[in-house]
Parts: sequence; C-alpha cells; structure tokens
Amino acid sequence: MFRESIGQFIVEDRAKLYVPKNTGLNEYVWSILHAAGVSDDGRFERSDETIGHLEILNARGEDIPQRVDDCGTRGEAAYGLTGDDLFDEYMLGTEQSPLDVLNTYDWFDASAQYARPALCLMNPSGQLPEAGSKVSVAVNKKYERTSRRYLAERFGTAKIEFDVATYAGDTENTIKEKTHDCCVEIVVRGDKSAQSAIMQTGLKVVEIVRFSDISLIGKTIANPWEEEYRRIAAVAAA
Repeated sequence: MFRESIGQFIVEDRAKLYVPKNTGLNEYVWSILHAAGVSDDGRFERSDETIGHLEILNARGEDIPQRVDDCGTRGEAAYGLTGDDLFDEYMLGTEQSPLDVLNTYDWFDASAQYARPALCLMNPSGQLPEAGSKVSVAVNKKYERTSRRYLAERFGTAKIEFDVATYAGDTENTIKEKTHDCCVEIVVRGDKSAQSAIMQTGLKVVEIVRFSDISLIGKTIANPWEEEYRRIAAVAAA
C-alpha cells in the first residue's frame, strides 16, 4: 500500500514525533513509519533531500493530540501519528487548538470485521430501539464526545430518550450483565474471531458510527505539492 513520505509534511530538520504505545496501534503505526521513509532511529529524508531526525516518543493514542499541543505551547516542533477518531474526539473538546491533520494514512487490516477499526452502536438484537423508548447506553470514555454527538443526532431523530454511562473499556459486558441496553464501542476482529468481545457477549452491530484511519497531526501545515503547482503554472504560462 502506498504511503506518502513523511518528509513531505514535516518542515523541520529535527522534531518530536509522538506515536501510540497501545500495543496493536503501535505496531500498525510503525509499519506506516517504515513505509513512509522513517528509520528505527528516527531518520527521514526531507523534501529538499536532506536528512532530518525525529525524536520518537511513546504516548497513549488518545493523549497524543494533547502532547503535541503541549509541545507547541513550549515552542517545540512536534507531530503525532494517531487514530483520526482519537484526534477528532480531542478537537470536539478543544476550541482553540492550532492542530490540524497534515496527512491521513488509510488503515487496512484484512483480519478486521470491517477491514479497519469501526466505532459501532451495538445491542443484543442488532436493531435500533423503538421510537419513544428510553435506553441506557454504555460508552467508551475515549469516544465520549463523538458518541454523545452521534446519539443526540441519531436517537433524537428517532425520538429515543437515552442516558449515557462512560467506562474505560469492556462496555460490551455491561450489556451482557443487563446494566445497560446498548453500547458504543470499537469493533476490530468482530465476527472474524471467536475471542472478540462482540462474539463473547453475543452482541450485534446496529450501526457503524465511524471508521478509523491514522492521521499525521501537527501545527505547521506544509503543502507538499506547492512546488509542483508552481512548476505546472510556469509551464502553462510559457
């Protein structure tokens, strides 16, 4: 799978790069880094063909946007590679962050139910609750803002009342234990693995809330195609 060189998007010759320390996410991000031209010790080729160096630091995927923002506050050049779902969640609660997505690397995992992680609404029936009903929803706190926005829009349209309880994980078992009626949680292996949470609890996907990809985030927005645009314009004008 084609991966754009990271040197097209990082303008400094030295910078920090935060990557997720979450095990599965870490392995996948490192496969992207290698394909994008970053060596194990952080060396990469810049757009001017000089060699830059990244200080690669581990952090929880959901904390990476804040860590990059913290560096910006200290005047340090920093970037992050993390799930675009985690970045969007962060931005929903941050009004003045200067961060932006500099590039997105598609996530592909043939062993995943949807070929990539998917945030899903789940319950035992696989059906949306009836209009006018009231339900209790367990939500993974990493995606609380995203989930609340989705529930307000989707359940509001269907005239379904709901309340939300947040957990660090294992939301599926709160339905199996009959604490809640539905959950919003990440599905990865899903029905492709007998060991997955969804298979262990007998839940079914009602709707996919969103998919996940990997985004390179940072404060400096570099346009890697600017030089090419100038060249094309010059040829056209000649």
